[in-house]
Amino acid sequence: MTVDEYLDGAPEPQKSTLIELRQTLREILPAAAEVMSYGVPAFKVEGKAVSGYAYFKNHAAFSRTPVPFSPSLPTSRSPMNGRWGR
Repeated sequence: MTVDEYLDGAPEPQKSTLIELRQTLREILPAAAEVMSYGVPAFKVEGKAVSGYAYFKNHAAFSRTPVPFSPSLPTSRSPMNGRWGR
């Protein structure tokens, strides 16, 4: 299953919420690989998952994995300085 196929199967409002989240993560992590991991979409930097998201019957979820500083992560929004959001 691809990320697009996964999102196509999501109900609303989870689908539109996760599509917007996906776009935000793509902007924040332009060098990350977007993959399916453990059955849900994830973003990997240097082979390690740094975030993921999923939908459920009544909600959607986002997770981020604490990672040490990496040159592949944008410094203005790295977990080291706490500015992941917009």
